[in-house]
Amino acid sequence: MSDQHTLRTQLRALVPDTEVYVSWKNADETVYEQGTICNYDPTTMFRHIETDDRTLLLSPTADETTVSEITATGPTRLGALNSITYNNRPTEPLRVTNAGIDVPSYLVGYTGQLLVSSGKRQELCHIAEPPLERYDARLFAELDAVLPSNWHETTLVIRPLGGPRRKYELIDDRRVDEYTPEQQQYTILETVIVTVRELSEAVYADTRLDTRTSTRIERKLFALQSQLLDIHQALFEPAPSEHPLEADDADTYSWTSYTDAIEWLETQLEEVRNRIEADNTFARERLRSTPLGPTVFISLEEIQQTLDEYPDQPPAECSLSTAKTVENQ
Repeated sequence: MSDQHTLRTQLRALVPDTEVYVSWKNADETVYEQGTICNYDPTTMFRHIETDDRTLLLSPTADETTVSEITATGPTRLGALNSITYNNRPTEPLRVTNAGIDVPSYLVGYTGQLLVSSGKRQELCHIAEPPLERYDARLFAELDAVLPSNWHETTLVIRPLGGPRRKYELIDDRRVDEYTPEQQQYTILETVIVTVRELSEAVYADTRLDTRTSTRIERKLFALQSQLLDIHQALFEPAPSEHPLEADDADTYSWTSYTDAIEWLETQLEEVRNRIEADNTFARERLRSTPLGPTVFISLEEIQQTLDEYPDQPPAECSLSTAKTVENQ
């Protein structure tokens, strides 16, 4: 095996964020440099290396691999590559989400063939247009031909033709989002709870409200949110951990003013209350100790009466730059 063939094999293994050490020969000496691989194109063996003070380009030709420095006027040849060493990357996680596989960065935008192996099974998968996106269900569908029926925590190797071989462990990060028909009619509670939280944050950030007023409103909103969370938990038992309320992922009502937000909350909660009252089996059994009582609507009415003294303010105008500090509360 020639030295040039060995260098080409090593080039194929260099992927983004790999720490690499290279040396090259020029007319007078051997130069050593350390850096990190960047700007990776899986269809070629060209590699860019970022060092502390410059960017290098490795360009294989028929006779040698050229080391160049990227400058404002273009690549400047430094010499012929002499050696490559790098830190072997460990097995990496490959996350399976509800939106598809969390595609590794070097495969985002890729089309073509992928050689995939798991255990003794090996398949050639084809990624057609459009190119792979950041989260892509097609990749999981292609891998399915190789994976065992119980694929959780499976280790597999993926290599694009002409690209590096990388080892992955499949991690199932999919959320359980399937509700029973009885639960489905109450999922609006998640958006209601998140909207109450956003309303509280807007009140806190509104410098037009004096400390006593904003504190009084925030306490009412906190009590309201606590009650709604108790109702949400009761409705989605006996296994609430299977349907956790992920506030950052829940839908949000785009309210434009305090009045708008409170009117929307009243409308949605009135609808939920009507459904609960008409539901003589599921809801009545679940909500024995945490009903959606009149105190919820009384709290909203009291908050609206307090805010009526102030002009409506959209949430976009309540920025952190104008927020009161915690010490002022």
